[in-house]
Amino acid sequence: MKQICIVLTLVLFQIYLAGCTTCQKVQKRPVRVLVVTGGHSFEEVSFFAMLDSFEPKEVTYEHWPLQNQAEVFNTINPFDADVILLYNMTQKISPEQQQNVITLLKDRGIGLIVMHHAIAAWPQWEAYHDIIGADLVPVQQFKEGIHYQHGVDLTVHVTNSKHPITKGIKDFKLHDETYNLDRMRTNQTALLTTDHPSSDGNLCWAKTYGKAHVCVLQCGHDHYAYENPALQQVLLNAIRWCVKTN
Repeated sequence: MKQICIVLTLVLFQIYLAGCTTCQKVQKRPVRVLVVTGGHSFEEVSFFAMLDSFEPKEVTYEHWPLQNQAEVFNTINPFDADVILLYNMTQKISPEQQQNVITLLKDRGIGLIVMHHAIAAWPQWEAYHDIIGADLVPVQQFKEGIHYQHGVDLTVHVTNSKHPITKGIKDFKLHDETYNLDRMRTNQTALLTTDHPSSDGNLCWAKTYGKAHVCVLQCGHDHYAYENPALQQVLLNAIRWCVKTN
């Protein structure tokens, strides 16, 4: 009887080891990000170097530069991305493309990050303002020195250190372009703020839109911002948070 127990114990131990080995081989697939650009120039080498700095086992991306409208949203069957990162400032989007974006976010729970000048994309699409949770000065009224200013040194304050996007982030210095052209609506969760007079007070906020997690990040004009370690971490955390969880 004692020998049987020993043999049984050894067999169970081997099964346990085999199971552990199998678990180690099963890896969580990376988050797939669709990066949408167009309608505004940017420092492409530095921008994509920032994205490439993320661990490829965790984040992969596909770049789609828009030519005129929002042609990347002409069809959404299939749609392989987990998160959409908008870094475009294109102005045109057809009604069909609008509905496809709404379906992706509201019904399918595809995450959305709206970064820097993408806040000013599609100004005539009222639902876009609902999606990002901000009211915008009309694009044709933009004036440098009033609504935006280049090369500003500002202090970024973390206002919600418990949120997944800003968890572990401390207040930091940032050299960036500031905007004073949009107003975060009151039903959003403010994450990053500044008291610099050339900037809106809110720099980053989070919200939901239907099933989607949405993060708006006003920062991110050029390599000074792309290479800022704190801002890189905020963006990576935003990608993680925006992945569909339902």
